[in-house]
Amino acid sequence: MNKRSKTILMVATIYSLVFAGLLVNGVYLISAEGAKLETTKTQISEHAAKEIAYTRMVDLLESTKEDRATLQQFFITENDTISFLATIEDAAKKNSIELKTNELAVIPGTTKDSITTPPALAISFSFAGSEVSVKKFLRLLESIPYHTEIPKVTLAGSGSGEEWTGSAQLRLTIKP
Repeated sequence: MNKRSKTILMVATIYSLVFAGLLVNGVYLISAEGAKLETTKTQISEHAAKEIAYTRMVDLLESTKEDRATLQQFFITENDTISFLATIEDAAKKNSIELKTNELAVIPGTTKDSITTPPALAISFSFAGSEVSVKKFLRLLESIPYHTEIPKVTLAGSGSGEEWTGSAQLRLTIKP
């Protein structure tokens, strides 16, 4: 091999090493960009899923607007408690019931184990009247058009069956 052939071989070897280095560097850059692409693709998918969930939530809120307004009517506000009591007292008078309010208290809402109990109005009544009147009054308490709970009711009839007495506790959920 002459000197010229050796020079050409050296130059070819250097070019081959440079191009091999560039090829390895290119493969590395493509691999790194592929990982970035996967990360970006995942972020875009998550963002798209969040947008879809947000759109569904907005649609749900819009479609249930009337239903939620209807449900709100079944809850009383703290300001309406006096008118509510007046309604109960008027109903008792119309049914010839002697009514006495024994307890009236607002029970604050509580949160226990991530379950929230809304505030409630606790009312305790004593009442007296005829058997028919007392039964009508109890049906009225049971069918009040608000979110209520009747935790306790006691009834006692007199020996003659004419005069009935009783007491009832009522819990009325208050709108927050």
